[in-house]
Amino acid sequence: MKARIHKAYRAFIVKEEAPLAHQNVLDYYSYVVSNIILGNDRSTPVIEVRCGDVELSFDENTVISATGNGVLTVNGERMDFWRSIPIKSGSMVMLSTSSVAYLSVLGGFKLQGKKGIKLINLGAIDIVESKRDFEAILMEVPGRFLSSNYIPKTGNPEEIKIVLLGKSEESIDGKEFILYRNGNGHSVVLKSLNDNIKIAVLENGDVRVIRGEDGEYSVMAEILPCDFDKLARLTNGSIVRLKAIGYEDAKIEIFKYLSEINRIEKMIMLSAEASRRGAVPLRVRFNGNTYNVWVEEIE
Repeated sequence: MKARIHKAYRAFIVKEEAPLAHQNVLDYYSYVVSNIILGNDRSTPVIEVRCGDVELSFDENTVISATGNGVLTVNGERMDFWRSIPIKSGSMVMLSTSSVAYLSVLGGFKLQGKKGIKLINLGAIDIVESKRDFEAILMEVPGRFLSSNYIPKTGNPEEIKIVLLGKSEESIDGKEFILYRNGNGHSVVLKSLNDNIKIAVLENGDVRVIRGEDGEYSVMAEILPCDFDKLARLTNGSIVRLKAIGYEDAKIEIFKYLSEINRIEKMIMLSAEASRRGAVPLRVRFNGNTYNVWVEEIE
């Protein structure tokens, strides 16, 4: 099977195998969940759009999922993020974003070469054939979605946790900054609201304070992986507040981050199995919380 690319601007095929590295993807959480929703391996290549858009079609029926922050349309009709969506061959799929968004397909896009990232050009992209029965997959579609309790939400300001690496003349803990993206939508610069401080956030998560017009800088902090994801989903002009935490607290946050991804994978697997058996999904509220419940007839 192939995908036909009709339009692409700042769109890439990406593959990430190291969950804490952010070597090739901006938002690992959205990347990996887009694959989990479809039952792909976590490191399956997907399309990542950075402050741009992509328009494509498939020459066979398939299933897709979009995650991150953006707008997804199929034949002009707006579709939900964070769930599996059956696609008929020839349907026009459009994904656009002013920050970062992901599009996964059943089986995954084929990424040539050893690098984990490739710019998309117009033309055809090969799709890896899924080993699972397509009709069985369609029966799982109602259960292959991310619960609203786990969909990332954006604050204003958005709190971004950092680990300070040493003492500095500038104090950035607790201060608010305005986010600006560079031309390729990858690295960001934070400009202080109240002080003459600029911060560059690099692709590896380093936080560098820029001094003066000559652009001198010093590495003074690192952003936690889960907060690097949050930063990637923000749009230009968003307000962020930096919060410094210690190394032990950082370890706890990283453990919670990875545990949540594992929990999501288990929940989606179980709900997909329930859907395949013919169970009916319901949303119920209990003690102020909302839960997804599957009701199955007992024979």
